[in-house]
Amino acid sequence: MDYDKDFESLSVQTRHGRINIMHHKGAGAPLFFLHGFAASTRTWKRLVGYLDSSLDIYLMDMLGHGKSEDPEADYSVRTQLSVLTDVLEILKIGKPILFGHSYGGWLAALYAERSGNLKALVLEDSAGLEEFSKEMHTDQPKYKAEMFKQAMLLNRKEHVIRSALASNDDGEHLTDKNLESIKVPTLIIWVENDTTVMTKYARIFNEHIKGSVLRLVPDGQHTPHYTHPEMVAKMLAEFLVDINGNNGSG
Repeated sequence: MDYDKDFESLSVQTRHGRINIMHHKGAGAPLFFLHGFAASTRTWKRLVGYLDSSLDIYLMDMLGHGKSEDPEADYSVRTQLSVLTDVLEILKIGKPILFGHSYGGWLAALYAERSGNLKALVLEDSAGLEEFSKEMHTDQPKYKAEMFKQAMLLNRKEHVIRSALASNDDGEHLTDKNLESIKVPTLIIWVENDTTVMTKYARIFNEHIKGSVLRLVPDGQHTPHYTHPEMVAKMLAEFLVDINGNNGSG
């Protein structure tokens, strides 16, 4: 399917602001995609080209990202999780399959841990682990400065980026206990040599989410859906077959 031709734009008014959703109407459990920090729905453009056109797909621009509103707000994980919850409720999306990349994976895992309204979970090079936060905390000024620099290349809304990087997300990081509370089928996709969120963190997710499956992309960067879209689509298709018999690649 084609991102520019086969998706319609939906506007959803949440308690925090208006959110842009790209929707391709299809059948079966909805696939709901959450992009990474400072990105937008366009990050999925290559991947959707390899997905079966029969799938029901939603792509969300987070608050302050893409075509969604960017009010003066607290751009914390807590706020973005509240936005996600509002969107799913307003659109009446029952038991979706959440696919989250990096920061979006953090949100998806939190939602999976706290809500029973989910069919399955896909985490791609996911952020959010408490261990990762502690490791980055040893060099926070340098780490955040580099994050700011990279994020501004993708999202020029400086107040959004500064707020997100300054937010206190204590209590929202993913602990072993959080992961052990996730009870839905889970696929973990990770670049084997990811230098942003290293592969050792993939193994923590895999160890503590019971029954989860870990699939490694042999080379690439932090965004395998962009660098290896065909491979990621195949992994997702096989996962869909395992959980509900749908064929998810085309």
